[in-house]
Amino acid sequence: ADYQSGVAAIKAKDFNAAAETLSRVLERFVTTYHELAPECADVYMQYGLALLRDCEEREENANDPFGDAVPRELATGAVSEGAEGEGSSDKEPAIKEGGEGEEGGSAGDD
Repeated sequence: ADYQSGVAAIKAKDFNAAAETLSRVLERFVTTYHELAPECADVYMQYGLALLRDCEEREENANDPFGDAVPRELATGAVSEGAEGEGSSDKEPAIKEGGEGEEGGSAGDD
């Protein structure tokens, strides 16, 4: 029953709860069978998945300075195409012109 609730927690994306539940299940399985017994394989797999997803989720949230206060798309600028378009049109030609100018300038200096 605990194993199933741990798997359900993974599906519900509650990875921390899933890891805690599956940790307890794994302890029981290891005590009953042995840590390398084939009966423990599925529990190890699900427990590892829960730990991995929990870690990924924490890392993703740690890299988001705005947290839940600002939608991720807005914080990264993915939504505001107009503002990005203005900024990039100013920057892109300067980079292209600078790159061409440098090449031409170095050839003229030699």
